[in-house]
Amino acid sequence: AFVKDLLTSLSEGETSIETLSIGECDIDAADENDEIERISGSSVELIAGYVSRSKSLSSLTLRLLNLDDIGIGELANVLKRKDCNMRRLDLAGNFGNNGIKILAEALKTNQSIKTITLGCHKNLNDVGAQ
Repeated sequence: AFVKDLLTSLSEGETSIETLSIGECDIDAADENDEIERISGSSVELIAGYVSRSKSLSSLTLRLLNLDDIGIGELANVLKRKDCNMRRLDLAGNFGNNGIKILAEALKTNQSIKTITLGCHKNLNDVGAQ
């Protein structure tokens, strides 16, 4: 709920933020069976929607246990857009090789990204880098 409220306030206000960082503080120690309420996949979709509408945002950090291949796909759709101003992307979550492939495909046409940092909780191998 806080993600929706935050993004609504940012969208309706006159704030022109350049950096958006949303992270769960214990993502590295997280257990998929823990009972902590996590930011959902639908919230990741809301974030991607905000990023696609923002003209000033140039840096995005998402460190979310529920950032999966589908969420990466939502962000990749934004990165493919000609009007994407994103220069820095820092992602950590529960995505794997498929998410990396989706992201790599989007980066083929993106001309604004200068820095990418990735961290995930699934095993990655060379398949995702191809």
